[in-house]
Amino acid sequence: MDIKQDGSNFIVIMTIRASRETVHKLLAEIVGLKQWWENPVKGMAVKGGQLRFEFKDSDEHSVMTVDSATADKVQWTVIEDTGFNGEWVGTTIEF
Repeated sequence: MDIKQDGSNFIVIMTIRASRETVHKLLAEIVGLKQWWENPVKGMAVKGGQLRFEFKDSDEHSVMTVDSATADKVQWTVIEDTGFNGEWVGTTIEF
């Protein structure tokens, strides 16, 4: 795993030992998201949809808009975040 800071960007590069199709299903399908996010996750994992990631035993959550869900790129933008005083709002997460 390679972690670097580029200005205000935080970048993590990692290798996952799984097929591209498997990784895509884990990121771009609600059933797949529920396999690795052990807390409640709800929503539509399609472009234009919203995903709500909750945190166990807490009222905190993050809501993300799905910007892309193609085989080449999965991208979300945080539009609501209650866990870090909103500091993640506007953050883009790209896989």
